[in-house]
Amino acid sequence: MNRVELSAKDKLIRAAEELFAQKGFDATSLREISVHAGQKNKNAVQYHFVDKKGLVTAIWQRHAKMTEDTRAEFMKDVDPEAPMDIDFLVESIVMPIAAKLDDKDGGPYYIQI
Repeated sequence: MNRVELSAKDKLIRAAEELFAQKGFDATSLREISVHAGQKNKNAVQYHFVDKKGLVTAIWQRHAKMTEDTRAEFMKDVDPEAPMDIDFLVESIVMPIAAKLDDKDGGPYYIQI
């Protein structure tokens, strides 16, 4: 089976997910992310994302679609005119995030961040 090689940008995102989850946002340097992603250019993060905020935005965007799609699946049969069941409402908020635990492509790191 051929594996698709990740782009430098994708490697940086995945490295940042892991390091932010393990060490925290403030304790992780941009240089450390570049090294962990296997980038020779120590300024690779700045090139692709400008700063940590841009990197966090990219991480969020990478995972947001799956979370939003899962939430939409929960809500698809809800009658907007019916009273909302609080248990269902909580479940529709929590379960899409909890589903990331099964996402082998950084989901648990995303939750930790």
